[in-house]
Amino acid sequence: MDIPPSFCCIRIKFDDTTTCVHDLLYKENKTRTEDINKPKNRTLLVTNVPPYCTEGNLRRYFSKFGEVENVTLERKLGNDVSGLVSKTILDKPTIDDLKFFQSCDATHGFCYAFVVFKDTESLTNSLRGAGKPVNKQTVFVLSNKEKPVAVGMKKWVRQYIKQFPNKSLLQNNIDKYMENYDRALQKATEKEENAAEEADEDGWVKVTRKGKNPVIARTEANQLKAKAKEKMRRKRKDLLNSYSYQIRESKREKIAELRKKFEEDKERVQQMRDSRRFRPF
Repeated sequence: MDIPPSFCCIRIKFDDTTTCVHDLLYKENKTRTEDINKPKNRTLLVTNVPPYCTEGNLRRYFSKFGEVENVTLERKLGNDVSGLVSKTILDKPTIDDLKFFQSCDATHGFCYAFVVFKDTESLTNSLRGAGKPVNKQTVFVLSNKEKPVAVGMKKWVRQYIKQFPNKSLLQNNIDKYMENYDRALQKATEKEENAAEEADEDGWVKVTRKGKNPVIARTEANQLKAKAKEKMRRKRKDLLNSYSYQIRESKREKIAELRKKFEEDKERVQQMRDSRRFRPF
């Protein structure tokens, strides 16, 4: 394999039992635009990285040249790299790594790697082997007994477990955040109340919107709550009206029944009078 003059070569193999050797090429990362995560004069671009080569492997290899600050793997290059590939667009937008919720979208197939050193001297040390023949390169073993590399099902299981955060640590972090938020909210409320009670230079007191019925923000959540409350109020009103309607109907039926009995009693009295049997006294 012929190596370009500006590139260095790393010969790797998976473990001691493997006879197949793979070559990685790397050079200094030079881009037209500046990137905070890939500072100039401190970043290496590694190409032809196989899927079984992890960030830890690259960190372990390049640590012999100096302290490594960060190692990232990318499926495609987002910036224009001179002398290597043309500018491409990432398939998906990059997601910032969070403390508890880390992106589990692992790269599939061969990819690129960016190795960031802590100082420029470490980068210079790593580039001293540029143009060195491949046959004279020592083979770097990725997986060993001390630091095995997970592949296949073990790798998928680790990726699946990694996407779930630690519940206790996450709960502690949420509790601390809410305590700080409540404390800051209380201080802001007290400051606003004190400012409302104080008069200005002309003796005027600022009138605030706070009162017995505070103003509710017109947010989507508050509007949904108001709609649900209004729906419940109408439902109760309809139910109450249905009860009152039943009460009115029962009263009308009782009045009609009393009138009917009264008319029957009048007819009976009239019949008794006609037969001269009616003796009220």
